[in-house]
Amino acid sequence: MIVGPAGSVGEESFDVVVCSPAWLSEKPGPVIGRHLLVVNSFQWKKIRTFLELQVGACEGEDWSEVAKLVGRIGHWEFEDYRP
Repeated sequence: MIVGPAGSVGEESFDVVVCSPAWLSEKPGPVIGRHLLVVNSFQWKKIRTFLELQVGACEGEDWSEVAKLVGRIGHWEFEDYRP
């Protein structure tokens, strides 16, 4: 996902792996589900709408706070970034 603060220039990348229960069943052992969205079928419009609603519900005092919340949904490109 490419997400940025409303009314501002710029955006950042948040990665989500979309998979099916069948994909999970093919794995030989446990799978950690962080940044993983499990769907029964790949209906991209529904998936996008779902993610847009989830991201839209993230609020904070500034972009850093919001980005941390969005980072719970998808892996934020700046997670653990140290200048």
